[in-house]
Amino acid sequence: MRYRLWGTTALFLLFQLALCAQQGRVTENFEQQPLTEVLERFEAAYGLRLAYDPAMLQGRSVSLQLQDEAVLPALFRVLDAAALEYRTVASDKILIRPRTESPFPPVKYLKLSGRLRDAGSGEVLPYASVQWAGEPIGACADANGRYELLLPDTLETAKLEARYIGYQPRTVLWQKRQPHTLDIALRPDTVNVPTVIVVERFPYLSQDKKAQSNTLRPQSQLPGLGGQLDPFRQLQLLPGIAAYNDFSTGLQVRGGMPDENLVEWDGMVLYNLDHFFGIFSAVDGQLVDQVKLYKNSFPAEYGGRISSVVAIASPKRHPDTTSGRMDLSNLMAGGHIDLPLGNDMSLLLGGRLTLPGLGNSSLFNAFEQQIEAPETETSLLLRDQVVRIRPNFSFYDGFAKYRWAIGEDTHLQAQYFQSEDRYDYIYGFQFRTFNQRRIILNDNTVSERATWNNQATSVRLEHRWNERWRSRWDVGYSQYDETEWTQTLLSRAPRGETPDEFETNNQRGNQLRAVHFKWVNDWRSDSTQHYQWGYRFSDEQTQLELLNDDSTLLNRQLEGQQHALFASGAYDLEQLYWSWALHATYYAPTASLHISPRIKATLPLGEQASLHLSASRYHQFLRRYYYENRFGRSVAVWTMADERAIPIAHANQFTLGGSWANGKWSFDAVGFYKYTEGSIQQAALIGGLGGEDDPRPQSMDFRIFQGEGQAYGLELLAQYEGKYFSNWLSYTLSRSLQRYPQAFRNDWFPTQEDRPHQLQWNGQYRRDQWSFNSTYVFASGAPFFDGSLLSALQERRLADPAAYQRIDDYHRLDLGLAYRFQWERMGLQLGASVYNLLDRPNTFYRQQFFGINLPEGTGPRRAAVVGNELVLLGRTLSLSLKLSW
Repeated sequence: MRYRLWGTTALFLLFQLALCAQQGRVTENFEQQPLTEVLERFEAAYGLRLAYDPAMLQGRSVSLQLQDEAVLPALFRVLDAAALEYRTVASDKILIRPRTESPFPPVKYLKLSGRLRDAGSGEVLPYASVQWAGEPIGACADANGRYELLLPDTLETAKLEARYIGYQPRTVLWQKRQPHTLDIALRPDTVNVPTVIVVERFPYLSQDKKAQSNTLRPQSQLPGLGGQLDPFRQLQLLPGIAAYNDFSTGLQVRGGMPDENLVEWDGMVLYNLDHFFGIFSAVDGQLVDQVKLYKNSFPAEYGGRISSVVAIASPKRHPDTTSGRMDLSNLMAGGHIDLPLGNDMSLLLGGRLTLPGLGNSSLFNAFEQQIEAPETETSLLLRDQVVRIRPNFSFYDGFAKYRWAIGEDTHLQAQYFQSEDRYDYIYGFQFRTFNQRRIILNDNTVSERATWNNQATSVRLEHRWNERWRSRWDVGYSQYDETEWTQTLLSRAPRGETPDEFETNNQRGNQLRAVHFKWVNDWRSDSTQHYQWGYRFSDEQTQLELLNDDSTLLNRQLEGQQHALFASGAYDLEQLYWSWALHATYYAPTASLHISPRIKATLPLGEQASLHLSASRYHQFLRRYYYENRFGRSVAVWTMADERAIPIAHANQFTLGGSWANGKWSFDAVGFYKYTEGSIQQAALIGGLGGEDDPRPQSMDFRIFQGEGQAYGLELLAQYEGKYFSNWLSYTLSRSLQRYPQAFRNDWFPTQEDRPHQLQWNGQYRRDQWSFNSTYVFASGAPFFDGSLLSALQERRLADPAAYQRIDDYHRLDLGLAYRFQWERMGLQLGASVYNLLDRPNTFYRQQFFGINLPEGTGPRRAAVVGNELVLLGRTLSLSLKLSW
């Protein structure tokens, strides 16, 4: 099935390419070329149908050079050179015959010229267009409104269409007996055009009120950690998106997980873009032209996700000359080069990698922490023996893009992307406990290794059939792999006695493979109506394996095909903009049809304010759910829905908000509610830690819980865009909750993304060669399941949601400074940044390896915790150098 799909898709693309070619222009060089081969070339390459007697072409040849000429005039030149007569039956049907001895004058083509003018003022209309109606022959006027159009002189009449932006189209019937000079007057038309503001540069962040989307244009003047330009880090500063995790560039939108966002880069579907737990994203902002984010009602072509859509576009323009850059910092090195390959082709290459020995640098190396309790009879074990660690790591990523302008209306591009990360750490510490009048020495060792990598490729073909109709075809392949291994060893013994050893091993392997195809059509009937329709296909395969010691908890391999049809309509009325969309998906594993309706509207309230609303329903078949391992740490794993163990996710979303803008200032407020069916989480049926005889987590009975989720809240955004200074301030008040019949008495309890308060501020100042930026992020502490609060053998369904505690609140302040030198086409930028200037000890996650009984009378807790927590980045200085040309 998979190979037949690839073959059918390839044949379809080749057919469309040939069909597009016939509407192009002719550039050929014939040197004593047999006339039979020349005519076959015109039929095969340009879609003409020629009728002639093959016998009359025997012995005839042609020597002629054609350079960027229209198809029919080019053919007429060939036939004239071969002394043949011809008659145009239709735009693509030509009758060819030998020239008679006493013929009437040979049929040629004529030139029709004139000017396009305003019907009222008589002013010329520069660059207006004239076309032979229904035929691929037309002309564009010059700066003085003058046009020249070549028509076969066998025509008796021709219907001409004239167009100009802001004017009513006009159709004129021209007859051969009329003069060959024809001026055409057009009347102005009332067109709803949005307000246009002329600025020195594109704004860093802009909003489309009608599409209810955000557009981010990465700014290379602003240094980030390691001098990197990271579009995902910048998107995290928007309201409703989490920015509290240094170790994830994945977007957690309105309480959702990163997998609930569809990320497409030039048609490539990407699954996990974290470098080193997300300190950096795998997308180099220097290779990105713009990023569009849809949080409310998605465009019709997108399906299979329930939180948001991130559409990344790299530069499409062909460079006139070779350009590029080189980056070097104390963390990594990278660069890119953009090569023109003639007038119609170009190649963009880029990549980054960590520097040798980075894992051993003072920035990220692992360290040990020794803990000792006083050896007195009254001394107790510290409640939390938690060691904070930073792992060693390395990564790389690479990107390539080939661009080809096949014709004026046809463009082809191909992309390839790959990234890989590796990290590991090993550390140990000792502590003492006092039990039954004996001092017990505890020796703990922890090791962890992990790798994850992405690979994706895509081919995109775009064609403009006419001014109203455009089509796009995307075909691509993606894969993602992740492996992780964790080992803990605790050795316990009273002084002078043989120690008892307790070892645990956790292993996780996760693979994802996918093939994608999409066909999209855009039709604009006029300036007020826009329609879209098409077809989407995906075939995704996942394999998941979870091991605890020698026991296999899960080994599942699933595949899911999706076939989807979609359509939408948008209507720009004077007092209202509204749109509808419908995305219908057939999911093969469950043989079920899932309808995704979407609607949104914007109501202007004068020149400066507007109200907007949206309602939509989405479905997700590729799932990435939380697996809470026996150490209390939650990690995310990929699998396909099968409606048995893994349900399909369904989400209903509603938003209502308003916006106000006045020159440089703008304000937005949006209330949202999201209800999710099919929430899943995997955890031990019986929680809690062990005791004195065996301090390890005891339960090996892991279950996949199915339930529901809800997220609701208010998002506020204030933005200022000035000549030198720009900034935005966002605040989100929200809750993200879940509940399962088999857990916590079916009460609502917080998800991993539940942060009631989030505040993000970003400020930028640019003047001459200097640029300065600062960022502040605050978020409520993350929920954490504290196994030590559960009594022995207590089932989850009877546990109290109060077992979820919160890690301390998150605070982070960053500063960046850059100065740019310029010598003609060469630029040099020196940058410096400080990440987490206040050196706040923010925490990523906490793990509980062992629980040790406390002596009686020491408090309500059953056990003290021995474990570790992964601390986020402390104060980190980055120095960078960028050379561009």
